[in-house]
Amino acid sequence: MKINLRAALLLTTLFIVNTDLMAQSSRFEAGIAAMNRGRYAVAFRSWLPLAEAGMPEAQLNLGKLYQSGQGVDLDLEKAFYWFEQAASADLAEAHLNMGVMYLEGLGVDTDISAALRGFQFAAEQDLARGKFMLGKMMFEGLGIEQDVFEARKLFLEAAKTGYAEAQFAYAYLAQSGAGIVAPERRFSWLSSKEDFGDPLIAYVWSQLAYRNGFQTEDNVQLYEIAYIMIGERREDVDLEQIIARCVETQYEDCPTK
Repeated sequence: MKINLRAALLLTTLFIVNTDLMAQSSRFEAGIAAMNRGRYAVAFRSWLPLAEAGMPEAQLNLGKLYQSGQGVDLDLEKAFYWFEQAASADLAEAHLNMGVMYLEGLGVDTDISAALRGFQFAAEQDLARGKFMLGKMMFEGLGIEQDVFEARKLFLEAAKTGYAEAQFAYAYLAQSGAGIVAPERRFSWLSSKEDFGDPLIAYVWSQLAYRNGFQTEDNVQLYEIAYIMIGERREDVDLEQIIARCVETQYEDCPTK
């Protein structure tokens, strides 16, 4: 029986490549397991050779470890470097993380335009935090023309994924009506009748944000004042039932405006 040398070589090559990929995958998953157990140094050692070999997911995770200082000395410049490497493979979360670092000047010079590009890319890839950050930029008119209505839309899209800070942001806009509030006024407008929005919607979404972990003083103040402003409407609606329905339907059946 004749042996096709070319076919044999091809099969051997495919076997070697497949074996290598399986080994990389196994090493990557071992890093995940170590991280989940709080063994960050072990995770770092698992991911470093993979990141150096060009695996985007390992590069992203290495950046996170350098950014947080878990398992390795905190080094924002190295964090940015690894995020940049992962972003070259179009990983949305890497673009998002670079955007945050550009926005806040962490490990790199502040660059609002670059931050905006990172958030836009992440939002286009349907990352909830990417939509939230892009919404913030639009709400504040930071690096882009102010567009409160588009910001509100992005906040709602992110809120419907369960992203707590976006739920708070949407509640904030629901309470304010138009949502245009000068930063120096902060929450003083909440008790003003001249800027009246929809307190029921604000209450529901701020409660959802709180229950999902966004338990800041501003959020507590928001839902407390919204609750008061609902007034006599509380006799006609079951607020807890509305909130429960939101959760049960994964935020699809929630009051919006």
